[in-house]
This record gives sequence, C-alpha cells and structure tokens, in this order.
Amino acid sequence: MLGLRTFGITFLLISGLLFAQEELVDEIAKSIKSNSVEALTNMFDQSVEVVTPYADGVYSQKQAAQVLKAFFSKHPCDEFKLGHTGNSSGGSKFVIASYISGDKEYRVSLFLKTSGKGYLIQGLSFED
Repeated sequence: MLGLRTFGITFLLISGLLFAQEELVDEIAKSIKSNSVEALTNMFDQSVEVVTPYADGVYSQKQAAQVLKAFFSKHPCDEFKLGHTGNSSGGSKFVIASYISGDKEYRVSLFLKTSGKGYLIQGLSFED
C-alpha cells in the first residue's frame, strides 16, 4: 500500500512540474508575440545570454531588456510559432521557435534552467 501511495504522490508531483513547464513556455511565447520585454524580464535568470543580429553577449536583466527592446522596435512580431521543446543535460530545457517580422524569419532558441523559483530563461537568441 505504501508503494502505491508513493507512486501516486510522485506522479502528481511530476505532472505538476510538467504542467508548470508547459505553462512557462506558453507565457514566454505570449510575451514574445506581444514584444513584451517587461514580461520576459520577469522570467530571466540573474544574467542571460542574448543574441540578436545587433548584439551578442551575457547581460544583466536590465541590459538584456535594453537589447530586446532595440530588436523588437526594429522587428516587431507578426507571427511566433513554437517548434519543439526538449531536455538538455543537467536538467535544462530548450525551446526552438520561429519569429516572423515583415519578410524576415528568425530562428529562436530559448534555454531554461531550473532554480529555486522554477525555470528561468538563461539564453535567448534570434538568428536569421
């Protein structure tokens, strides 16, 4: 009986964690679609790697927000399509997507790492 109870609790915890990850990816997608730098910044780790056609580096949250504001102002989102998600070594997650602005399409890569607050964005790139 104890084994079944332990299995049930473990299943609920894993299900909740998977739902939280899916919810986070949906929230990130919504923020990118609306070019909401403020919402994205709330999901950043203390430092985050950001790559755009104009910048490439590891930035503080505030610096990363400025880099993204510049990119979004030049290339507002017309369409954002999630491609696929997966797991990386060490408990990291990744998301591949497509960002369309005008006649340009960018491949978006997101890297998420777990912390005490759940998953946070550690890397975000927009590459053409």
